Amino acid sequence: MSDNHTTVLGAVPGTSPRPAAPSPAPTPSLARPRIPASPSAAVWAGLAVVAFGFGTILFSWIKVAATLDVGRQMPYVVSGAITGVGLIVVGIALVDMAVRRQDRQERRQQLAVMSTLLVELRAAVDPTTDLPQDRS
Repeated sequence: MSDNHTTVLGAVPGTSPRPAAPSPAPTPSLARPRIPASPSAAVWAGLAVVAFGFGTILFSWIKVAATLDVGRQMPYVVSGAITGVGLIVVGIALVDMAVRRQDRQERRQQLAVMSTLLVELRAAVDPTTDLPQDRS
């Protein structure tokens, strides 16, 4: 038996055991990142504003169709229909901003994965090149 009371099977007496090889770093998955199952609150808010805009236009159309006097129709057209179109535009802008924000986050994640894969590929192809330092 040895002095330190540990025995390594297959080891040559008087030599130290060989250290275990480092485990390879986990490679990022090439699968597409998961998209949340439900849209964000901003998307729902934008859709609600769009629906309210269409409701305002519908209300104005009902009121305008009930009168034949153009003088009485104009207040409904100005206050209802134009406001409804404005609400629709604002609602669509809200939906667009929310979707772009979500896409931007997903794109950043995809670019980070792609950058890591390119660094690993570069190291595999030419192991003598220096790897770039992490910028984060």
